[in-house]
Amino acid sequence: MRDPNRSALSAHRMIDAESVKDVIFKTREETLGRSEVSLEAAHAAVKELIAEKLKYLVPMTIVFVVSYVGLTVFAGFAKGMMGMKIVGSVNLGFVLIALNYLLSWVIAMVYGAIAAGKFDPLAARAATEISGRGN
Repeated sequence: MRDPNRSALSAHRMIDAESVKDVIFKTREETLGRSEVSLEAAHAAVKELIAEKLKYLVPMTIVFVVSYVGLTVFAGFAKGMMGMKIVGSVNLGFVLIALNYLLSWVIAMVYGAIAAGKFDPLAARAATEISGRGN
């Protein structure tokens, strides 16, 4: 049996969706009304931000992936060496895993410092240019 309230609820959702579309398209039309020069400048600022991020993110990602996969491969193929005692009951495997965690934290902190110093100002400039307030 069909619920009569369900049809009313669906119609209400459609009205809400239509009003949301109106807001989205109005904002889009306002954005498209700006000059092409400002849009090109905004795209250039975003491209500069992406290029700057890639300069740091690619090497950081490579270092992390190599260390993580390398540790996994090392643990699989050098089980005897991973079990070698370093200090007391602490073995090489434990030390390497701890260093991998430390590496993750160091990469995260370095990224945070770089983001605050370089990426955030570039992102703010790109946002200003995209919003059209930079003209």
